[in-house]
Amino acid sequence: MPDGRTRKRYNKDMNNAYLISQSTTDWKTSMMDPGVRYHLHSSDNGTFGVSTVVVDANQRVHLYYMGDMHAVNNIRHALSIDGGDTFTFQSNDVCGDFNGIGTQYSHLDPFALLLNDNRIRIYTVNANGTIVPPTSAYQANWNIYSFISSDNGMTFTQEMNSNGNDTLVKASFFADANVRSLHDPKAVQLPDGRIKVFMNGSTFPFGNNLVWDIYSVTSLPPVVSSTKDKQKQLSFSISPNPARDLIHITSNERIEKMEILSFSGKRILQTRENNMDISNLKSGIYLLKVHTQGGFWDIQKLVIQ
Repeated sequence: MPDGRTRKRYNKDMNNAYLISQSTTDWKTSMMDPGVRYHLHSSDNGTFGVSTVVVDANQRVHLYYMGDMHAVNNIRHALSIDGGDTFTFQSNDVCGDFNGIGTQYSHLDPFALLLNDNRIRIYTVNANGTIVPPTSAYQANWNIYSFISSDNGMTFTQEMNSNGNDTLVKASFFADANVRSLHDPKAVQLPDGRIKVFMNGSTFPFGNNLVWDIYSVTSLPPVVSSTKDKQKQLSFSISPNPARDLIHITSNERIEKMEILSFSGKRILQTRENNMDISNLKSGIYLLKVHTQGGFWDIQKLVIQ
């Protein structure tokens, strides 16, 4: 919260359509706060689901939450200008899906992050019409998306990834673990500016017994600079990409070694040659990390068909 000390937990009173809260000043014990923080909007249909809170650059507190979980089931927005004590309704259409099909086609389970440049990003899940996979044969399509705000959290625009696709993270990215669906995104911005997103992933490692584990992806690092006064940029290319059997790497620096990593950071292959045999790898999206003799390194996305 803006006071720098108190952290509040908002939850719905089970018998009424309003939110109450608990506070702590020592991070160990908490107590109920007097009064009501927020009366749910009429369009929420008396429901309050997964929520996230973020403080913007102007010290206003934003509450993004799931409402109307009986039908539309999408993300709503309430705003506090008094440090999180009282909220007023702002929107029931944060992600632009209020007039969509609803239920399993809406953006769900928001997590808001204030970026270093004071923009606010919301990470969401969309089931794309599927359910949590009940068996290993079921084709689920739960993926992670992101929306960005440049007006202190009042309006959001869906983001595209580097390939121009609106899906930030797909379950297929984790080909080595055979992840079937992704849920519950949480994100942090690292000191060097990269974003790390954590999420819950479902797998079936033992027949049809569903198992949940935590997975993560990290945005590509900034260009690594020389420790000398003069900065140097590593540039390399992968050919072909997408590929199936063999890839060739060319670089503006002499290559020391190359590594293929899974999206979970596991090293799959390593070589000191400019050519790499990938014929034994499963189809999916990987990371290719190149190290040079000058101590530089960079990462690019590799698609294996």
